[in-house]
Amino acid sequence: MYSSNDDAFLDISVLPKDIFELVDRKFYDVVKSVAGESLVKILKMQLINSAGKLLNTPDVFAFLNFDSEETDAIKLESCFKSKTGQLVVKPGIQSSSSYLIKLLKKALRQKQESTSKENNDNYQNDITDEFLDNHPLLKSLIKWFQLNDSNGVNQSSRFLTLFIDNLINNLTQSPNNFRYSEPIKNFAVCLYVLGGKQVYEFIR
Repeated sequence: MYSSNDDAFLDISVLPKDIFELVDRKFYDVVKSVAGESLVKILKMQLINSAGKLLNTPDVFAFLNFDSEETDAIKLESCFKSKTGQLVVKPGIQSSSSYLIKLLKKALRQKQESTSKENNDNYQNDITDEFLDNHPLLKSLIKWFQLNDSNGVNQSSRFLTLFIDNLINNLTQSPNNFRYSEPIKNFAVCLYVLGGKQVYEFIR
């Protein structure tokens, strides 16, 4: 059984960096190099001509379930046939396919993580002094958080931090997706009990 710990043994350097941009012959050349000619034939027959299509194919051996002259030759080459007529994919082809898919999945995860980090870095780079000068509230919040970090966060500051964080997070969501942490919910209940409905609705 495959686990995420097995990732350490997958060397995606055997794949070209642009593997997810390759199609047709260039993609099949990579498949041949990593997994063998037999798998190339299986993919070609099904018009699976890119890494994206391969990862989106639930079972590359599903063709075994179809009785067709077009698949007879590839079945003969890639499968064992029992006396009862049952077809079993040869272990080498099965393992090569599994290995290639694991490599592609790992490469895709790393690509997504790299893109996410790059986007985050770009976002952080956008927060320049000029940007802060144009948004004095943000500048004040940053100073306040820095002051809290240097002095240590007391109980009142901790609640205020949670309150601000919850408020700003909800500002980026539609009203239907507003979320509130438990301390904020408790605060709302206390406000309603002590101040009444009008005060609660006004603050809300």
